Amino acid sequence: MKNEPEKIYLVVGADGECEDFEELVGVSWCENRINDDDLEYLSLNFISRRIKELEEELVYEDSTFDRNIINIQINTLKNLIK
Repeated sequence: MKNEPEKIYLVVGADGECEDFEELVGVSWCENRINDDDLEYLSLNFISRRIKELEEELVYEDSTFDRNIINIQINTLKNLIK
């Protein structure tokens, strides 16, 4: 899909209006945060692409890369999608 956003926000209403997700009515989404209570969602496609990019960085033997930091980033992202 073209122009797929990396993240979206569920616009759940005015700040503090609802405290139970199951009681929400008329929820919509936006690429930008509208209210402080909006819920942020990251695209699984975006996370998967980022993992692949980081794994490709590990292939290069360039001393500018800190392999431990890259591995931590990869593991953190993989934990998000479990």
